[in-house]
Amino acid sequence: ILVTVHRTVGPLDFILKVENAKSTDESRITGLPVRTMRAARAFNYRAKPSETKPPSNGASATLVSTEAIHKEKAPFFPQDPSAERFPYRSTDPKVTASVQVPLRVEIERRKRLFSHQDIASLLETEGITKETLKTAFSPGAVLELRYFDDRDFESRTWDEWTLIGMNDGKFAFLPARGFCISTGSWRPCKVLERESVSDVYRIKWADTNEELVLPRLGIMFLAEDPFMFAKRVARAIQSRDNVQKGLLYNLYIDSMPVEGVPMLAPEQLNRVMTLALNSNRIRQKSMDTTGVVDELNFEYSRTMNRIVFDKELIGSTGDDMLADIYAPPTMAFAKRESGTVADVPPHDWAQQSCQFSFNSFLTKGELIACIVKTKAENQRILGMSLFASHPTKTSKPDEFEHTELLAIAQMAAYLKDTWLVSLKNSLRNGLKDVGKGWFNLNETKREVYDISKLKKF
Repeated sequence: ILVTVHRTVGPLDFILKVENAKSTDESRITGLPVRTMRAARAFNYRAKPSETKPPSNGASATLVSTEAIHKEKAPFFPQDPSAERFPYRSTDPKVTASVQVPLRVEIERRKRLFSHQDIASLLETEGITKETLKTAFSPGAVLELRYFDDRDFESRTWDEWTLIGMNDGKFAFLPARGFCISTGSWRPCKVLERESVSDVYRIKWADTNEELVLPRLGIMFLAEDPFMFAKRVARAIQSRDNVQKGLLYNLYIDSMPVEGVPMLAPEQLNRVMTLALNSNRIRQKSMDTTGVVDELNFEYSRTMNRIVFDKELIGSTGDDMLADIYAPPTMAFAKRESGTVADVPPHDWAQQSCQFSFNSFLTKGELIACIVKTKAENQRILGMSLFASHPTKTSKPDEFEHTELLAIAQMAAYLKDTWLVSLKNSLRNGLKDVGKGWFNLNETKREVYDISKLKKF
């Protein structure tokens, strides 16, 4: 029988083989009765290669690296005449650990899902045909597609791709599918290296061993998500088409003559220059605004031409010259919702205002100034210290006690004399011109003073 126990011994995973066992009930691995595969895998086996003992019934036990077994059974391209097998884990997709599903199970699921996908069909689903890809990857393309590649779709960095392409400590290759411009199909290939400066990849076709250079969008690794790769190619082609249409659109507008087109009026120019030169530093400098005025007039004339050109585009349904020209999409601004608050119940505003003024102190400017002065005096007190917290030299206990008592006495004298006098003077000076009312300083009746705001303040 063959019993497999997956445990980590040192840097590698090992598989324990028990061969030529006469009976499964009699076979033992360091004291474990081996009856079923499940019982053997549930056993917490931690033996090292040197500590492995052969079973007592004559069966032989050996330790074999799982990586070595994987190399023997690793897949390869059927079109490859050399039948070179893929590096270890070079087809494993990048998966984040999940609580619900074990990591190796999720990796195997995605690997099988990705292997059954056809990238050409996925691109057709995104609206990208074979002819579109030929035009996009052709050497004579006006705008190279690699400049519009969205790197957010990249699942791994090149260093991470290099790690999964290792074989015996050296980078071998990465299995992938590359787009062949001559046939318009995705052929199996091997990615050999990457040129970091130009961001292109040197590949070798698996069937012909011919080497050439392809951009990143022309290579789909077998370990990456084909659905995301199709969206990545479609996004790049769409972005390039939008830029190309925008360049052609602006070329037509720039080619229109500006002679005879109305320019900015002198009043408009003066208003713009007044708003532009609104700081003292700019006014002090004698700036030559001739170039700025010329640029403003040119942009204004160009805007007028653009308005005329947009009207022609809308009305030119059968014009072949303007058939491939589209106006770039305008910027969409979020519309602000305006309205009134609907949940305010009906009320008497005048009565509510009078009640608020009756209960509030902030009804006169003089009182607000007194509050500010009071807060300033209190803030000054908060910045002071009751103790002598910064001694300049070492002192004896009696000297330290004398210093602290002196600091406390000075602080108490300041609070009794200076602070109280400052508060009284600020209030008297601020409320002396208020006159009769809630804050009358010359009030002599005790009953009126008790109900006034001056007592509450």
